[in-house]
Amino acid sequence: MDLSKLLAQSGLIEQLANQFNLGSDQVEKVVENGLPRISSAINENAASENGLNSFLKALTDHKDDDVKGMLQNVNKVDTEDGSKILGHIFGERKPAYEEELSQEQGISVSNVSGILSSLAPILMGLMGSQLKKGGKSADLGLQNIIGSFLGDNSSVTKAASSFLDEDQGGNFFKDLLGKIFNR
Repeated sequence: MDLSKLLAQSGLIEQLANQFNLGSDQVEKVVENGLPRISSAINENAASENGLNSFLKALTDHKDDDVKGMLQNVNKVDTEDGSKILGHIFGERKPAYEEELSQEQGISVSNVSGILSSLAPILMGLMGSQLKKGGKSADLGLQNIIGSFLGDNSSVTKAASSFLDEDQGGNFFKDLLGKIFNR
């Protein structure tokens, strides 16, 4: 799954462009340049077991999010939650990342912040919804989403294929729930 393509096909890019009075190409650039920064920060955080566990808990917190609704109507996105998500991901570096993207794209920091705060709940909801599905196909779905967003060599993706499938039985979902709920 290519997340940038999904966001464009859903009409979210156009909706964000209208909401922030920007061109679609400007929003696309923020998305294209913002997603790797989010991915990198998640990877950095997930390099430790505590960071990984925190990320996985966040996924369970977002497993019931109405992603389809958010993709169809940007007004359904909780941008306050998105800002909190970004705060957890970036930590104290959040303002610096937003300023950097703002300067690169030639748009205001508030627009960059708004776009990223709209994306964060959708991304967490997409990954979390795969947890809810359970079973082998959800295992592959979550691994594919994580892999497409974070990269095949990311800490989280590697964890998804080895650390979380501790018994090597191929049931990532069962092992993931065991990690999250200490079972």
